Amino acid sequence: MKAKRRIKYLSVPLVLCLALLAACSSNGKNETGNAATETKPPTATSSTEVKPNTDPLGKYEPAIEISTVRMDDGVTKFTNGDSWDNNIWYKAYEQDLGIRVKNKWIAPLAGNQYSEKLNVSIASSDLPDIFQVDGGQLQQLADAGLIMDLKDVYETYASPKVKELLNLDQGVGMNSATIGGKLMAVPVLTSYSDYAGFVWVRTDWMKKYNLPEPKTMNDVWTIAETFKKENAGGKNTVGLPLRKDLMGDLGGIDQIFQGYHAYPRMWIPDASGNLVYGSIQPEMKTALAKLQEEYKAGVIDREYGVKDYQKVCEVLTSGKAGIYFGGMADPLGCTQAGHDQDGALWKPLPLVSSDDKPAKPGISVTPGGFYVVKKGAAHPEALIKLINLFAAKGDSADRDKYFQAEKTGDTQPFHYAPFQVWQINENVDFYRVFMKHAKGEDISDVKQDRKDVVAKIDAYLKGDQKQWAWYAIFGDESTQQVIDQYLQNNMYIFNGYYGPGTGTMKDKNAILAKMESEMITRVIMGASSLDDFDKFVSEWKKLGGDQITKEVNEWAQAHQKQ
Repeated sequence: MKAKRRIKYLSVPLVLCLALLAACSSNGKNETGNAATETKPPTATSSTEVKPNTDPLGKYEPAIEISTVRMDDGVTKFTNGDSWDNNIWYKAYEQDLGIRVKNKWIAPLAGNQYSEKLNVSIASSDLPDIFQVDGGQLQQLADAGLIMDLKDVYETYASPKVKELLNLDQGVGMNSATIGGKLMAVPVLTSYSDYAGFVWVRTDWMKKYNLPEPKTMNDVWTIAETFKKENAGGKNTVGLPLRKDLMGDLGGIDQIFQGYHAYPRMWIPDASGNLVYGSIQPEMKTALAKLQEEYKAGVIDREYGVKDYQKVCEVLTSGKAGIYFGGMADPLGCTQAGHDQDGALWKPLPLVSSDDKPAKPGISVTPGGFYVVKKGAAHPEALIKLINLFAAKGDSADRDKYFQAEKTGDTQPFHYAPFQVWQINENVDFYRVFMKHAKGEDISDVKQDRKDVVAKIDAYLKGDQKQWAWYAIFGDESTQQVIDQYLQNNMYIFNGYYGPGTGTMKDKNAILAKMESEMITRVIMGASSLDDFDKFVSEWKKLGGDQITKEVNEWAQAHQKQ
């Protein structure tokens, strides 16, 4: 299971974050209105001047019309006669802001149909006023001079709330949207905190064998060796389960590398500030040496080369392992089943280090998309106002009207809004709300979704074992408790490259990635000597790696804020 897959199993906020990509592109007809008539408002490209109101939520008088395009995610359903063209958000845009949003076309998200249709529009320069693009399309439009620099309108019109929300990802999104010192888009941010890794341990086994919680990587190996030697789970107990595809949640190897300060498949800054590829750095060789040693000793599952995510899951649910590296939402999958079967008490702990330097989780985060404005649009600030309204409604007294479904099973109406901005890393707030509740503080004024999670944790603490997963994710000894530590201590290491594939990446990445995976597997299993790492580094550079490094740093220079 890839890192991104775990998010979809979670509570409302993470579902919202995933829905962002599927539901945040708007569509609109590019009507050519005449402001002199009383029956048709001026369009965003009309020559009639409508003086903008610099209030972030100021209303246009008279109303203006903008065009957009929408992606149909295939799951959004409408009730009460609503549609993509007429719904609660489109009505609010006109009533509150004096903006009539018209959909020029709507295309399915499935099969890249939206992206392909948009590519046709880009090629023919038949663009709506405001629309959503991916990273490659953003670069293409900026290079062709088809979209506007939004720096001034953003500074002038963005509400303080929106500016706060758009800077919660350590500047990744805004830097991605900045090309040559110009803000060419508004990014759709992605929550990053939940992508961290954890050491998961069975506390019932730890207590049985009188083992302290691991503080170092050597402790991890000692615990895994003890569980295997003592057959803690019976015959065929596994010391440390891994999965054959190596990277990701539930038996992934990337968190082990991070314990040795190695960051495979990430671009990290060197001492001079230039980006270098993590997989070819000396720390990788150190980690590989230890992995090879532990595999040879039988501590690492000897059958990991044939075990996928599901097979690792079976090891855990059958009670055959008591320590592994995994992800934030594992309890909502495998480990809840294991808990139900034999009462396994899993506890998440922070990543641990091989030395006196702290282990920091490495994450790759890219914006889910970008909102852009067509060059020459009369009201580029309209995009900012639409985003301001979304943020304002999220904090308003009638929030549920715009965000919550009336009945279970109905689509939540926020899906209808084409331009959205969210509080990223929101799951940690569920943990913080629970801790307030646990201390006896009043939480009556918090959002209902948080109260619902608190109720599930309370049910577990009162004996309902079916709710254990919610405690393991949001309780006082949970993944979100660890994430709160990561955030407060600024522990995350971010992938320095979050742009579209460079030219050489597109040509060479598949070959280089295959070569890398095979090298790692061969070295760990002892099929190749540790010296093969050095050979891999040399070959990687020759087969395109050096050119990719050059292109990555050129991208980084172009996307620096100026």
